[in-house]
Amino acid sequence: MLRPRSQRFFTTLLGIAALLFVLALPLRAGHIDYPIKWSQPIGWVVNPGQPTSIYGLDRPSNHGEQILADDFISNGLPIVAVRWWGSYLQAPYEESPVGFVVPFDISFHASVPGPPPSPHPFSLPLVGTPLSLQQVLAQEHLVGLDASGNAVYEYNAFLPTPFPEVAGTEYFIDIDRILPVEPVNWRWGWHDAAPGQPPPTLDWAATAAGHNGPWTTYNIGATAPVYTELAFELMTNIPEPASAALLLIGGSALLALGRFRRRT
Repeated sequence: MLRPRSQRFFTTLLGIAALLFVLALPLRAGHIDYPIKWSQPIGWVVNPGQPTSIYGLDRPSNHGEQILADDFISNGLPIVAVRWWGSYLQAPYEESPVGFVVPFDISFHASVPGPPPSPHPFSLPLVGTPLSLQQVLAQEHLVGLDASGNAVYEYNAFLPTPFPEVAGTEYFIDIDRILPVEPVNWRWGWHDAAPGQPPPTLDWAATAAGHNGPWTTYNIGATAPVYTELAFELMTNIPEPASAALLLIGGSALLALGRFRRRT
């Protein structure tokens, strides 16, 4: 049986070990706090004397209509979760209830060298099935308004099946909203990424009528080509060094406490 001083010592160590262990664990409710392996998020526009708004607009990406894809370079770690931003076009400003989820298709595609005079060195294959096509339920959270007055939402979703990658390979990710949208058939748009941020542009966003293509560069210019990048982040389940260290310290402390308790 533990003596009073030993009991206090044991309780203190147990509390410290538990805290370290909890700090190292990712948060799974709403915003997914996993290590980010690729990031091109939204950006904010701050003008003196005017309300702060979110840069850019939303580009329609809806199943059965037009769908969009954007590219990234793999670092070799699996993708287990995705974060992205978008709006319901011409829809009322509305905060989503806590825990509200909406269905999306997420697909991953290979990239192949584009023929000259392509402005970028790579492009989506003209025809080809996705390497992975999955339906996800995404947590939806209001983050602000864009320049057009549309409410911009952040979406977080775990992939039912992690997508494995080959390091240094360019892939495209497609995110499209599954219609109809309740309570009415609002169209959804994928939001522009902030300009001038790393990583540098590889290929611009691409568009197709369906997941099997054919894919073309997404042009938003009325009289001349104007291209865009889309806002998304890719997450893995491989802990960052700091998180891994916390897990190791917390686990070691719990193991040591178990041995200490058996001796006393």
